[in-house]
Amino acid sequence: MKPLKFISLCGCLIVSLAFIARLPLVERETTFTAAHRRALNVPGVLRQLSASYLWLGWVAGFGAVVAEVAAKKLQMTPAELGLLSGLFGTAVILGNLMSGCLRRALGEAALPLLALVSAAGLFAFILPVRSGIQLALLGLPWAFGYRGAGPLHHARLSLLSEPSRGTINSYHASLLNLGIFSVSVLLGTSVRDASHSIFCAATGAIALCGACLLLPFSLRETDK
Repeated sequence: MKPLKFISLCGCLIVSLAFIARLPLVERETTFTAAHRRALNVPGVLRQLSASYLWLGWVAGFGAVVAEVAAKKLQMTPAELGLLSGLFGTAVILGNLMSGCLRRALGEAALPLLALVSAAGLFAFILPVRSGIQLALLGLPWAFGYRGAGPLHHARLSLLSEPSRGTINSYHASLLNLGIFSVSVLLGTSVRDASHSIFCAATGAIALCGACLLLPFSLRETDK
């Protein structure tokens, strides 16, 4: 074993042992299955985790393939695709920076509103365009809404249950990555027999269903 790997493994072991030693006794006595059962029994958690996959995972997954969609739609050059991706990245960063301001301005409505905007923004990629500028403008609601709502959704999940916060966040991250993977699989399997417009419509429809899970009626369920 190489020295660097050995040092890394030793460090990981030391940190793990120190972390376990600092846990309260009740936490250390909780079994694996009991921890997951307790997390999944938290009121409202299943609805929120479903949104993690159906909405956040799918809108985030679209970002992984948006360059491919744009290239097929307009036959863009690599340089143009780079500029387009950079613009969407800027919108993502802006949404992330403004999520807190929007939460303070709109209250609980900020999360479902931004989620719906991001999901509906995927349908904009179906519209006919003649230039990269038009495509960039059409994609801004998706990019901004996705990243503006993402931190708010994560914060809501973290507040559902303090004892089960780590388990819930682990589910959230796994479902988010599963959504990204699902979008890539859908693109790879559908474009052979269908157009990219159909792919965008399907992705938008799934993300919109997930965003609807974040509408106000789910708040009442969470507060039970």
